[in-house]
Amino acid sequence: MKRPFLYDPIKYLKGKGVTVRLGLPQDGKRKIEVCFEKGRYWETKKVQGIYKRVEQSYNLIMMQLDVDKGMPPRSVESLLAKGLIRIVYDDQGKRRYALTERGKKAIQANNPQNP
Repeated sequence: MKRPFLYDPIKYLKGKGVTVRLGLPQDGKRKIEVCFEKGRYWETKKVQGIYKRVEQSYNLIMMQLDVDKGMPPRSVESLLAKGLIRIVYDDQGKRRYALTERGKKAIQANNPQNP
């Protein structure tokens, strides 16, 4: 049986020439920084599309980036294996990721300022 394709937002963005990282918490809230490849022209529509992707997958990216300094981001597969996210299907049969209760607790524990 063929394995289903898992969408990994960090790998997708890296393939587009964009890296994401956790920003320094100035106000106590950790935020995602989006870094575009230098020396490349970025059309406004593409930049807006990338920010939209980051916004749509914000909690998932935060969970992926929540690692010790110097470690690579977690993969979507590892988050699924740890039970932090799960795959759900909508009415049209499209798949998306949903945080489990365990995943929600992990986000709140690591970012208490963000309810």
